[in-house]
Amino acid sequence: TMGGGKPCATTATDLRVPVRKLRKMLGAIQGINKLKWQLQFLETEYPEAVKAALMGVEKPTVDDVFSTDVNTLVEFLSNLHGELPYRADPVVHAIAEQIRVLSNLIKDEVTSAGGFRKVSQTWFSTRDKETLLFDLLEAHKLSTSIAGTEQIAQRLAGSGPWKRFAFDAEVLDRLEALKERTPNFTKVIDTVMDVVNLANRFHRPINMTPILIVGEPGIGKSHFTDQLSQCLGVPLNRIAVDNLQIASDISGQSHSYAKSSPGPIFRVLTENDCISPLIVLDELDKAPINWGYGDPLGPLHNLLEPVSAKVFKDGAFPIAIDASHVIWIATANSLQRIPSTILSRFEVHNIEAPNKDQFEAILREIYTEIEANYPGLKIAAEVGEILNGKTPREQRQLLQRAVARAIRLGDDCVGAWHLKEVMGQAKARTRLKVVQEPSGYL
Repeated sequence: TMGGGKPCATTATDLRVPVRKLRKMLGAIQGINKLKWQLQFLETEYPEAVKAALMGVEKPTVDDVFSTDVNTLVEFLSNLHGELPYRADPVVHAIAEQIRVLSNLIKDEVTSAGGFRKVSQTWFSTRDKETLLFDLLEAHKLSTSIAGTEQIAQRLAGSGPWKRFAFDAEVLDRLEALKERTPNFTKVIDTVMDVVNLANRFHRPINMTPILIVGEPGIGKSHFTDQLSQCLGVPLNRIAVDNLQIASDISGQSHSYAKSSPGPIFRVLTENDCISPLIVLDELDKAPINWGYGDPLGPLHNLLEPVSAKVFKDGAFPIAIDASHVIWIATANSLQRIPSTILSRFEVHNIEAPNKDQFEAILREIYTEIEANYPGLKIAAEVGEILNGKTPREQRQLLQRAVARAIRLGDDCVGAWHLKEVMGQAKARTRLKVVQEPSGYL
C-alpha cells in the first residue's frame, strides 16, 4: 500500500507480470521434457522428418541444437513441425500440435540467454523423477490397426508415456501430522510411511501391498482416504464396489463394441501425471453376487498382483500399461463376503472405535475443519461431551446441523443446546426478530 493506505495498482501489476512469465517458462520446460520422448518416437517412425529438420539448421544432432542458441532451437522446431505428416495418424497429429505450441512459446518467452540456458539444462538433464507407463510406439501401432481407437491414442500422445513417481521432501511430515488428526488409523499411516520412505530413499517408484481397512460404518474410512491422498499429493479415484455390475466396469469395455470406453484404472493412470494414484475400492464386502455377465471383481486378481499389473490391458485400448505402482486401499465393514482369492492379496487393518484420547484428537480436527469453513464461528468445548460415543461420521453430521441451526438463530457460537435441539433433546428456540426503524434497530 501507499502511505495513505490506498492500494498501489502499479505494484500489483508488477507482481503479476513475473508470475505470468514464470508460468510460461515452466510451460516451456514441461514441453522440453515431452520433446524427449516425442523425438524418440519420431526417430523410430519418421526418421526422415527429424533428419530434414536438422539439415535445415545445419546441425548433425538434436544435442547440438540445444547447445547453440534460442533462434536455432525455434527454427529446428518449426522445421520439424513442417516436415511431419500432420494428418497421418492421431499420435503424430498430437505430437505435431504440441511441437507447434512449444516452438511459439519458446519464440515468444525464452528470449534471454538465461532463459535459453534453463531450457538447455532441461534437455540435457536426466529423467530422474519419472518412469514409463506405456510404450507410445505400441499405442501408435494399435491405433492404426483397431478402428475407433484414434481419439484414445491422441489423448495418450498428448499426456505422454512418462509419469511422475517421486514424492516431495515434506510428504513424511504431512503423514506424521495426519496421525495426530486420525489417530485410530496410525498403523495404516505407518505402513504407508515405511513404503514411501523406502521409495524416496532409493529413488524408485512406490511398490505397496494393497491395504484393506475394516471397521464399522461411520468410523471415518472415507475421510481418512481423502486426507491420505492430499498428504501424498497423488490423484484419488474412488470405485463404488457395490455399484459394479460387470468386469468391464473396472477393466474397460472391449474395443469390439461400438461405444466402448476405457475403465477407471486406465483413465486415472493415463490422464494424470502420476504413476501412483490412490485408488479406493469402497465397500469391497458389498460386491454384487448375483452377476450374470462375469465376476465384477475378476480384474482385481491381476491388478492387485505386481507382476500381472505391470502389463495390465484395458478392454477399450489393449495396450500394456504399468499399473504395478498404484496405491490400492479397500474399505469394508467385515471380511465375511470378500472372496478369499481377493482377500489374500490385501494387508488387512482392523480399525477400532477411537479411545478417549483418540476421540478428543478426532473431535479437535473436526472442530478445526468446521471453524475454518465458517470464519467467525466458534464451537463451545461442552459440545464434545454430548458427542462422546458417536462415530466420526455422526459427529460431523450432527455438528454440521448444529452449525446451521446456530447461524439461522443468529448465534456465532455453537453451544450444547444447539446440538441438543437438532438431536431432539431440547425445545426449539425461535429466532429473535430484528426490526429496522428510521432511528435504528429495535
